[in-house]
Amino acid sequence: MAYRLAYKHDDEGNAVEGSLKALVEAVLNGKSVRVLVEDNKRGHSYVFDAQLLFAKEDFVCAQNTSLVSVDQNEDLTLKFKEKCYYWMVIACTKGYLEIIRYNIGENTRVQDKERTRESQAMKWFVDE
Repeated sequence: MAYRLAYKHDDEGNAVEGSLKALVEAVLNGKSVRVLVEDNKRGHSYVFDAQLLFAKEDFVCAQNTSLVSVDQNEDLTLKFKEKCYYWMVIACTKGYLEIIRYNIGENTRVQDKERTRESQAMKWFVDE
């Protein structure tokens, strides 16, 4: 698969590059989408595949429910947290990212990080 940048927005959802209309059309035509979250608050970026896409004329939302928490090793590589949890995201071209977290093996939310909603700059890539 080869992905190309279709749309980029800042953390307030303002267009920076590409075309929201083209992204909406790609979603409505069944194209696969990847989302890059530019998490400047934490000093890193990450990419996830959209498992579910929702599109309207003026926005797209992407959902992924298969993420597992990680920490950084001393050499800045990644490792699983000692007490891992699943985290699920909904990203939207309006500039927000909602995250909910559940303990692995339990049907309970992570107490100190139950649900967050934050503004994030994102890039949206479409499979050609």
